[in-house]
Amino acid sequence: MVTHLLLLGSTLLSPAQDTTVIRGLNAVRVTADQAPTLDGRLDDAIWATAPAATEFVQRGPDPGRPATQRTEARVLYDNSAIYVGMRMYDTQPDSIAAQLTRRDVSSGYSDWVHVGIDSRHDRRTAFRFAVNPRGVKQDVFHFDDTNEDRSWDAVWDVATATDSLGWTAEFRIPLSQLRFSPGAGPQTWGINFARDIARRGETSFWAPTLPSVNGLVSRFGELRGLSGLSSPRRLELQPYSLARLSRAPGDEGNPFYRQNDPGASVGADLKYGITSDFTLTATVNPDFGQVEADPAQVN
Repeated sequence: MVTHLLLLGSTLLSPAQDTTVIRGLNAVRVTADQAPTLDGRLDDAIWATAPAATEFVQRGPDPGRPATQRTEARVLYDNSAIYVGMRMYDTQPDSIAAQLTRRDVSSGYSDWVHVGIDSRHDRRTAFRFAVNPRGVKQDVFHFDDTNEDRSWDAVWDVATATDSLGWTAEFRIPLSQLRFSPGAGPQTWGINFARDIARRGETSFWAPTLPSVNGLVSRFGELRGLSGLSSPRRLELQPYSLARLSRAPGDEGNPFYRQNDPGASVGADLKYGITSDFTLTATVNPDFGQVEADPAQVN
């Protein structure tokens, strides 16, 4: 699938052959009352104050050539979150592929945009957030440059909109979902943006990520201008409640027969960030209702 192209490594080249210039983008700090409204339309005046990442380069089908459609990405931030606004221009807006699927489902025929953030700036690990025009979300944790963990699920928000120019996406990524070193001084993170156009089989990146050069996170550009970032409290609590009712036919004359067998249970999942690298995960009264039992076998 087109979306999978973001994840592939390729043939190793010697460092002497790698002459890629690292691209940079400045983030703009905003106050709480200046933060954009998350409606996907990018009509908040604050977006115009942020420089745009443009000139995306194809990974395929024509590696190294300019993307066939213009894309712009801007970054804002405040004390609690990173905001990313992306405008995907399209000369054929009626042909934008927008399939509705479940979260984290990458199969199907759909356009996508991706935001990859290397908040440690180690060029090895990154958090990726993606959305299609229907608002379907994906999130992936990348490690060892090109490996991935698709089971990672973060708490973040995104909204999309479609208009005569193409489509837009507006992300809000809480700082609590990222890992970084807090401090008042300036910071530089790694960042990259990608776009998939399904009808063209095209994937393009802001910081070029060509199939002829090995690496994914190591190819990221730089997000500059971050300062005054404090480490937020990373506490997530997800409670659940479950009610059940079993009904079965039986012998009314049997004193042990119960036609209706009701029941209920409650529990919670908890995650607490002890440090930027260690997270405590706990479950109280886990719900095994969705766990499939192993089929019985006789040896």
